[in-house]
Amino acid sequence: MNKWYFGLPIVGLIAFALYFVQFDKEDDAREKAKQEAIEKDKQAKLEAERQARILAVEDAKRQIEARRAESARKKADKEAAEAKRDDERLALEKARSESGQLAIDLKELTEAVEKEDRRLKEAQEEKRQSLADRDFVLSYNESARKNKDRIMQLIEKIDLAEAERAKMAALKK
Repeated sequence: MNKWYFGLPIVGLIAFALYFVQFDKEDDAREKAKQEAIEKDKQAKLEAERQARILAVEDAKRQIEARRAESARKKADKEAAEAKRDDERLALEKARSESGQLAIDLKELTEAVEKEDRRLKEAQEEKRQSLADRDFVLSYNESARKNKDRIMQLIEKIDLAEAERAKMAALKK
């Protein structure tokens, strides 16, 4: 029994030592994996920072180019605006010189339009009168045609009646 008192704890100690060595290896592997993951994260962050710096430099270059282009556009716009103002000034002077002549032309054209309006009203009145006359003639013509048809029917009835009378007179004799 004495052997069991010493043997059993020694066997437990050996088993614990084997378990601890195995656990220590796994723990080291986990720790190494954590360190590698941390190192990868650091590398990824450094790479991201490097990419961000590259993008920032490229963005700065684009902004500089955009400012240069904007400056050139503003300069071109300013020159175009000055040219437009000069053109407008010339057009204004020309318009002022022509305005007197246009006022005279307007007066003449207004008188011509009024004259043409009077002639148009007269022509419309003549047209209205002509249409009324035409309608009258058409209705009169229609009435005359109907009267003619009635008279022709009456003459036919009279001829039939006389033919009947002549037959009757021939029969009576």
